[in-house]
Amino acid sequence: MIVQGKRLTWEVVSGSLVGTLCAVYLTPLIGKWAQFDMADISTNNAMAFAIGIIGLSLAEGLVKLAQRWAANPKLPTTPTLDALAEVTKDEPEDK
Repeated sequence: MIVQGKRLTWEVVSGSLVGTLCAVYLTPLIGKWAQFDMADISTNNAMAFAIGIIGLSLAEGLVKLAQRWAANPKLPTTPTLDALAEVTKDEPEDK
């Protein structure tokens, strides 16, 4: 926050919390999955830091998406079966 000059907002708080939770809970899981030597404390700390930074970025991105959707709540439309039938009816058949 100090380096980027950000003020304390919900985006910063939620990003920090999610980054911390990702570092704490995902590090052992990813370490076992990737078969890292988790006995080495420097490997464990470096991986936890990287996972926390990724979690922080993901949380900030999700907050921005939520803010954008809150400003313009619009769900994507899916074509109905009737509309699909009309499109396929207009296409020429290959014989």
